[in-house]
Amino acid sequence: MTSFINLTLGVALAASMLLLSFKMGHARFMNVRRSELIVVLFAVISRGSDAQQPIPSPQARQEQNRQAITPIGAMTTARFDQIFGDLMNREHVPGLAVAVARNGIVDWDKAYGRADLETGASATSRTLFRIGSITKAITAVAILQLADRGKIDLDASVDQYVPAFPRKRFPVTLAGLLSGTSGIRGYAGDEYRSNHHYASLAASLEMFRDDSLAYEPGTSYLETPFGFTLLGLSLQAVTGVSYEEYLSRSVFAPAHMIDTKVDVPAQMVRRRAHMYTRDSSGTVHQADAIDPSYKVPAGGLLSTARDVAHFGAALIGGALLSPRSYGRMSRPVHLQNGSDLPLGMGVALGNAGGRLLGSADAIWATGLQQGGTAVLLMYPHDRIVVAVLMNMNGESGADGFGLLKRAAVAAESAAVQLRQIQGDKKQ
Repeated sequence: MTSFINLTLGVALAASMLLLSFKMGHARFMNVRRSELIVVLFAVISRGSDAQQPIPSPQARQEQNRQAITPIGAMTTARFDQIFGDLMNREHVPGLAVAVARNGIVDWDKAYGRADLETGASATSRTLFRIGSITKAITAVAILQLADRGKIDLDASVDQYVPAFPRKRFPVTLAGLLSGTSGIRGYAGDEYRSNHHYASLAASLEMFRDDSLAYEPGTSYLETPFGFTLLGLSLQAVTGVSYEEYLSRSVFAPAHMIDTKVDVPAQMVRRRAHMYTRDSSGTVHQADAIDPSYKVPAGGLLSTARDVAHFGAALIGGALLSPRSYGRMSRPVHLQNGSDLPLGMGVALGNAGGRLLGSADAIWATGLQQGGTAVLLMYPHDRIVVAVLMNMNGESGADGFGLLKRAAVAAESAAVQLRQIQGDKKQ
């Protein structure tokens, strides 16, 4: 009965508009073609009819998504145990956590090994690990959100938002900072091991603010934490809130990330994993003490595998960015010499120059720092996400990326298993 009333009201309203257009005699109405009025009529009717369709709650949508995927069975979980158990045993990893998401739902996660070798505390799904440069992908999302809302201009020079950063020989744009082509220098000397606590991001500018650009923007790529420090300061300038507060409200909440937080080593943090490193002989040691306060937007977050998988699912599922901004984030970096790099804004794409595996449609975010190795693998087409976090970084004095590459292999092996499940269901 309600649908009939709304339909009748819609027709009556459209008819009234038609009658009004003739009575008023105004040129704007007199020039309306009959076909346009018919469109208006059907639009009103459609809106009235659509209003009767119930909007599913977030819980209902999640349940619909669950029903659309085949449950992960015992054989697949056993295969996961083998993949990640082998990785831990071969690489002497103290503790590891993994989570997978399909169709926007994190439907499997598990922790292995120890969060703390000294006390014997087990790693759990709530254990907090350092996620390193996966933080850059999170920061990139935050900046692109602000661009979506017209609050920040990616093509503007960063000194427009951070006046304390002096103008350089060439303009340093926010887009250049996001893509790693800004010319900002990388680590120098022992900066990577810095254990100095900076009271604010603004205070950490002293590390690089007066240095010349390493190259002309747009001519090369250099992975650097300092460009993301400038992005974090830009975010704070336009929002009027701290970096962490903005993330909590605009990234963590919509992505259902309940445990992620800034890593402050001096604070007591419940469930934070103890940090380890491994030397070239395979011996595991405590990781060097560092303080990431100078690079929070680049590598200063703690998180769980479940939260990281939630982030990946929200990113490729459209819950965090507009299609335009997501497209820009996942578009290959283009250099002035005409070449394209397998890198986006805060993420790597496809094979990423051999460092990571994956088919052409893969999107990666990875982290490697003292006491932590992290991999986030996303397959947008299949809507598959795999997150792997460990409380150990790669071999000191040997192949620094070795453990990261092997963790990426494990993540991709897990994704292959998930693709197989989906393929079986389609058949």
